[in-house]
Amino acid sequence: MCPSAKPHPSSKPVGSKSELGGTKTAFRQAALQERMALSAGRYTRLSAQLCAHLAADPLWSWVQTVLAFCPVQGEPSLAALYPRIGVPTWGFPRCQGRDLTWHCTSPAGPWQRGPCDIPEPLAAAPQLHPAQIDLMLVPCLACDDQGYRLGYGGGYYDRLLSQPEWQQVPTLGILWAAGRVAQLPRDPWDQPLWGCCTEAGLAWFRSPPAHASD
Repeated sequence: MCPSAKPHPSSKPVGSKSELGGTKTAFRQAALQERMALSAGRYTRLSAQLCAHLAADPLWSWVQTVLAFCPVQGEPSLAALYPRIGVPTWGFPRCQGRDLTWHCTSPAGPWQRGPCDIPEPLAAAPQLHPAQIDLMLVPCLACDDQGYRLGYGGGYYDRLLSQPEWQQVPTLGILWAAGRVAQLPRDPWDQPLWGCCTEAGLAWFRSPPAHASD
């Protein structure tokens, strides 16, 4: 299975979204602190709750190709999702300079370590292109009520989603409920997501994707 993050052992409870505020840097620091406060047991339990909400959405009845990620720095694990749904094709990212490319591989791997020590598909794995993708699951530190996300500041997903061919790919942010806020600081290059899912539930900010034949 795709290697999961190992949260820092702690019993500190995850705070409410009202605790997050200020600049993007302040949001990042607060969100990372919230993540690392999760005990290993609670991390596994909340990840399973998130996956249950995600698996209940009707879109899984027709999607064929989904982009996902290997969790790092306390990001939610999708391990409980993979066996619950029958998606035939999964894709995971490789970091190529300042950009992401997506490659077909099983959630079970094989994997290699990328430049940021993040598990990546092997270089020989077949590449996936926007027209093939039904859904992209996007890791987030935070997400606001307009669908704008906060990442680590590298801009990888914003650069990808600013490209016209990727703007038609439905995107669903994956994060902890503590990172859901009313409004995030925003830059001109930020790209909104279609929806997001936390351990508290799934929300669409625009009309959810539907099968082309519907």
